[in-house]
Amino acid sequence: MTKRWTSVTVDGTGNAVSSTATQWAGDRIAFTGDVVVIGEKATLRQTITRRGERAYTVTNEEHMPSGAWRLLDTYRYTKR
Repeated sequence: MTKRWTSVTVDGTGNAVSSTATQWAGDRIAFTGDVVVIGEKATLRQTITRRGERAYTVTNEEHMPSGAWRLLDTYRYTKR
């Protein structure tokens, strides 16, 4: 791939998730990718949002058969 942001995550159970994003849109970038997690296929989206100079959030969602995105979790990070 060219001219894309790439995110790779490996978890403790050996799942490797690779996703891409085309560009930042203001303070937000969204990575989307098709994955297999514990034998199940899924489309995941991870959105990183800058919340100022010292903080950001990471939101993880799953694409459902209905076409909607289902929230999985959100993490908030703040520099001390």
